Amino acid sequence: MVPGFLAVYLAKYIVEKYRLNEKVVCDFEGELTEEELAMYKLNKAILNIKMTGMIIMLPGLFLFIVGTFMK
Repeated sequence: MVPGFLAVYLAKYIVEKYRLNEKVVCDFEGELTEEELAMYKLNKAILNIKMTGMIIMLPGLFLFIVGTFMK
């Protein structure tokens, strides 16, 4: 559970450290200005990290809740 929470909490730091926003693919680059495109790629990379963190955290949270109510 803890690695998932850390990934969600530190998503922006992870994206900036590993420059994951540069690897994001945008299908409609021609329709955005440079500033909008950079913000779009940053937000998409952060969202991808947060979703991965939630997927990692979810089974542990589920087991914690079930264990709490099964006493």
